[in-house]
Amino acid sequence: MRTGHERQEGIALITLAVSLALLVPILGLGVDGGLLWAANNRLNAACDAAALATARSLGAGASLPDQIAYATNRGEAFFRANFDVAQFGGAAVAPIINVAEISPTVLEITATAKVSIPVYFMRYLGPSASLVQASSHVIRRDVDLVLALDTSPGAYCEEAVRQGKLFANSFMAGRDRIGLTVNGQPILDPDPRFKAGDILNSKLDLVNCNSATGGVPMAAYEQIAKLNRPEALNAVIWVTTKPSPPSANPPVLTYVIGQPCTPETEKLLRLFSNDAREKNSDSDRTVGMFLKVGEPAQLAQAFSTILNDLMSSGR
Repeated sequence: MRTGHERQEGIALITLAVSLALLVPILGLGVDGGLLWAANNRLNAACDAAALATARSLGAGASLPDQIAYATNRGEAFFRANFDVAQFGGAAVAPIINVAEISPTVLEITATAKVSIPVYFMRYLGPSASLVQASSHVIRRDVDLVLALDTSPGAYCEEAVRQGKLFANSFMAGRDRIGLTVNGQPILDPDPRFKAGDILNSKLDLVNCNSATGGVPMAAYEQIAKLNRPEALNAVIWVTTKPSPPSANPPVLTYVIGQPCTPETEKLLRLFSNDAREKNSDSDRTVGMFLKVGEPAQLAQAFSTILNDLMSSGR
């Protein structure tokens, strides 16, 4: 005859067995689910990085096929830097990066990837691996830009010319249009062939750094207006050693690189370049900026700052 104590022990063992039968799969699903969640997050981040890197690298090269080939290679490199499949035990994965024209002035860059991640507990309920996939896309608007240089004797002008060449080389030949004014005079109308035969560079090589500085670059705005492409990203970059106060608000996105000036002139220039932290009603982003540059060596950083802002504005 079994005692009540023995019956209780039997019930406890049955309850424990049933609980373990339910708890172990639940814990296993939690572990596998956490692994897949982490893999999905990393894959999404890697696709984002690949799409952004591709969009920002499209300026390298003088023809569209070369530009796309270089940019997609850069995108793949950024993908690999952001997704280490070995962390999740999966097979090697490469993103599919596509650059497509969705309008005459807009490119869409997409990066997609999928990878099979091994699971450790869910395999007892089904497949031994689970597919994780992600996709990202970036919009890049064509740029219509005029570099407006004011010249004066000295290293500042010479460095501005050198940095202007490097800056322009970051844009897409055949799609972006880059022009040039010097001391308020039009030298090159914005042209998609600005890299062909070093057209823009040869014009910059002729800049005379011993001449007087010009005023507000109205000719640059006239060049942009003649293009009549409001759907493109229109911008003017005015580099001057002696900033002068403007008389009117600029008609397009304006960046001013200038040496230190009087507080009143600086205030007007910040307003002129929309650097009063005003918002663009279309994108809710701040537009334009005034970069105070006192030494020639600081020009490289100023152009880099503008390039980053333009690439962000173009999305």
